[in-house]
Amino acid sequence: MKRISVLALFLLLFATVMQSADKQKCIILNSPLINKKILPSVESTLKNFGISVETYTVSASNINQMADSLMRVYSNKKVGILGLGVPGGIAAAKIVSGMSDPSYLVLISALGVSGEKYHDRLLMSSFYVIDGDGKNLLQLRPMIDSLISGQSTSSDDILQYKPEDILPSVKCPVFALSGVNDSSIDWFENLSNMHKLIPTASESVFKAYPETGYMLQSIEKYMPILLIGSYCEEALPEANKEAIQDICSWIANLKKE
Repeated sequence: MKRISVLALFLLLFATVMQSADKQKCIILNSPLINKKILPSVESTLKNFGISVETYTVSASNINQMADSLMRVYSNKKVGILGLGVPGGIAAAKIVSGMSDPSYLVLISALGVSGEKYHDRLLMSSFYVIDGDGKNLLQLRPMIDSLISGQSTSSDDILQYKPEDILPSVKCPVFALSGVNDSSIDWFENLSNMHKLIPTASESVFKAYPETGYMLQSIEKYMPILLIGSYCEEALPEANKEAIQDICSWIANLKKE
């Protein structure tokens, strides 16, 4: 009888330790078009705060597939989810909406508006000025369509995204961040809509960072996402370190509660 009690106590202790370890884990959903300097900055800062990370790449063409797959893995685990960019953000929100008890959700340059509205803004935005020369909108449309669809005409995971179908099911604190200088997303409309739709808004943070572009890139050397591939890595803008520190501090404070 005593052995059974000791074994039960050991199993309870083990389960508590494992739950604590999961609680300190952050699952990152990374977008493939991200500036390659951003993800390492996020990962290293999280680790410096004692938060373990596990990173997956989500492209525009496999958002729903990745979200469904990862939801099956983490649905009953106490972990935090962080979505980087539009594809990563949509996948992160979908995963958290299906989890029983998520620790938190962080959304960086994610969508609080519909995919169609995002697509239309990309089409009309000066974000798409290539090498300083204006392009005819009809010439740009195929480029934008292929970007949105992940170069797959059969994919409409972004175009069909409606935040009102996902965000009201989020049951954890949220930290949503946008750059004021992000031309691909209207930061005020985006964050305001998230605040309206997320039921845990009172315990969440919605913040826009000045002199910051898409994916929290410093505006000093900020460049449109379509231009990133044509620049050497050294020329890419650095991440907004203040924003990343804010994210990690926020997560660390949640762990203490």
